[in-house]
Amino acid sequence: MGIEVFDLTLGRHNWLIGFKDLYRLMYYDQETSPIKVFKAPDADNFISDSDVIRKAIFETLLGKTSEKYNQSYSAYRKAKLEYEQLNTELSEFCKLNNVSPDFEYDLEEANKEIEELIFTIENIENERELAACSKTEFGNNLEIIDNLKERYFQKSIELNEYKIDKDRLVVEISRINNFKEDLECEIKQINKIIFTHDKLSIFSTTTCPFCSKEIDEERQKLCLCGHEKDEENTTKFVYSSSDYLHIYDQKNKKLATIEDAIIAVSKDVHENTMNINQVSSEIETIETKLSRLVCISTHEGNLVSLTELNLRLNQLNDDLYLKQREYLTYKEFEKLDTDKELKKEARDEANKELNHQEYIFNTANKATIKEFGTILKSLVDESSLSCETMSMDSDYMPLVDGGIYREKSSAVTIRMMYYFTMLSYSLANTSIKYPRFLIMDTPEDSGIDKEKLIKNIELLEEKLKEYNKLDVDYQVILTTGNDRYPLSYQGYVKDTFEEEKDNFILKPRN
Repeated sequence: MGIEVFDLTLGRHNWLIGFKDLYRLMYYDQETSPIKVFKAPDADNFISDSDVIRKAIFETLLGKTSEKYNQSYSAYRKAKLEYEQLNTELSEFCKLNNVSPDFEYDLEEANKEIEELIFTIENIENERELAACSKTEFGNNLEIIDNLKERYFQKSIELNEYKIDKDRLVVEISRINNFKEDLECEIKQINKIIFTHDKLSIFSTTTCPFCSKEIDEERQKLCLCGHEKDEENTTKFVYSSSDYLHIYDQKNKKLATIEDAIIAVSKDVHENTMNINQVSSEIETIETKLSRLVCISTHEGNLVSLTELNLRLNQLNDDLYLKQREYLTYKEFEKLDTDKELKKEARDEANKELNHQEYIFNTANKATIKEFGTILKSLVDESSLSCETMSMDSDYMPLVDGGIYREKSSAVTIRMMYYFTMLSYSLANTSIKYPRFLIMDTPEDSGIDKEKLIKNIELLEEKLKEYNKLDVDYQVILTTGNDRYPLSYQGYVKDTFEEEKDNFILKPRN
């Protein structure tokens, strides 16, 4: 059909529109009440059979620009969600790292300061090496000391890397814990709702929401305002315990995943701490060996000089670690801030395209509704239904005589004419996505006289010839009772079913 799957937002819920949804306007089934027109969804609930879903199905199959509009809407929602997620991530990052979003940090200047610190440290290390070599006795231990210095330098770098990793892990586990607390709060609230609902039944449709008394059967047919309920224009906001339990289970699964993540990160933190302790211990051992060798190999003056140089090196290494950490923090902030602005631009561009496509869609949709309504009215006027007025409401549902059906067969006829109109309209407008394919499964089972049924079925071929001016291919599969179709359709009969004559559709293979 060339239609991409797209999603709709219904409050906190998302719904992907796929083939099973579109099929509801290609298949006239027996099970669905004819008053509903649309085939009932496989999983019937307040979302799958909502007005929003039905309108989207109609617009997708019959709209000439609906696909571009749906694509632009999905693109806008995606761009908006990505922007909001990145904006939240940036806010959390600033909060955890005590960074002001308005603070201007010069990364180039900070990088120059880091390079200067590294250069100074290298000079002092060279100076310390010369001071240590000023005594001839030191030459005997020169190779050992060089090895120890190299090990000390490597271990210092390794220790700094572990510390940076630890800071990152601490930030990560704090972020996950915050998310876990929010999710646990949601689960507690849902649990309270389930408990209250099971104990008090405050969401029951048979109990008064004000005094909690049972409502008698006659009054259950009335709305709170005292008028009769209109089932077609009533939206259900009362959910069962199973609905809440499903939400509860989904939240608990997500919580279990988060707890697994916390365990994994905590394990990394523990391993990192063990590594820091081990490397720190190794550094202390190296320092002890170096000090002992210096005491043996130098005089008192050189020892004092080396001690001062070591103190300076320690201070400079600490300054370098803090500066590198600050640099990496603001570098990550700058990256997140840049990405956020890019996502904002993408969101605004997507919103602009959505507004443009919405204008085109609304303009084209008015013409579609007008032409569809004209064809529907012509079919209804020539059908077995006697009516005074015929129109369509805002949800694209047919309204005959203001929506008041005097007999059950009226709803059957209206539903048949609606499906006939879908096919006729697709023949007259070959650019739409409706596949020019229709299945009608025993419409008489919904309650209609034989004469009226035959008249309605006969009308189908007449209208298809009238609107198929381009002579395009189409297919209609109709099942009906014996002798419950026009004589002119006899040549179209492909198979019959007569149980009393053992004539079944499914036949054994030879």
